[in-house]
Amino acid sequence: MTTSLLEALNTDRTVADKARFVDYFVGDSLRNWWTENDIQGANTAVMSDTIDGGVILTTGTTSADRISIDFNDKRPFDATGFILHGRYKVGSLDNFTGTIGVEETENGDMNSGTVDAIACQMNSSQTYIILISGNGTQASTSSSINRNTQWNNVKLQGFSGSSTLDINGSLQVTHTSNLPTTRQQPFIYNRTSTTGAKTLNCNYIEVYNT
Repeated sequence: MTTSLLEALNTDRTVADKARFVDYFVGDSLRNWWTENDIQGANTAVMSDTIDGGVILTTGTTSADRISIDFNDKRPFDATGFILHGRYKVGSLDNFTGTIGVEETENGDMNSGTVDAIACQMNSSQTYIILISGNGTQASTSSSINRNTQWNNVKLQGFSGSSTLDINGSLQVTHTSNLPTTRQQPFIYNRTSTTGAKTLNCNYIEVYNT
């Protein structure tokens, strides 16, 4: 039987009995709980045929081509009380936006600055990995971790008065403004801002209410 981080770390049934989602992204195709949304261009979301590769989101080759996978607006998670664990990497440091987190609506462009979300993002206009919080208007704060093409272990938490981002086991950012209060769904988002395809891999995501 598969044990999630939640099951390993929590024996309190008031936590364990709440909504929980886990995906290790193994197998020959993306599980049908995911929906490809916010698609512009010839993008793909397929399982990577590499060791620990997970799912790979590849954009098209036109600037602003983008893809997001999410729950198609089925939103079981509480923005004011959730934890997300994820592991992802991007394939390039130039002309891209790669994001993992929770969001309210499936059709949001994470570059628009208006999506209700709590998310970890790497993008080519920022030196460091950033935390995004949005409730109609997004705010972002830099961590001390440079954007990179390595695997990054991400932990996001939403509270009634703050959101936080841990990277590779270290608390990096705390937000106390622009916090969403709407129901949320997990999402992974990849976007190119050049005439070249960009890739993002994710091989683990877990979200649960606290």
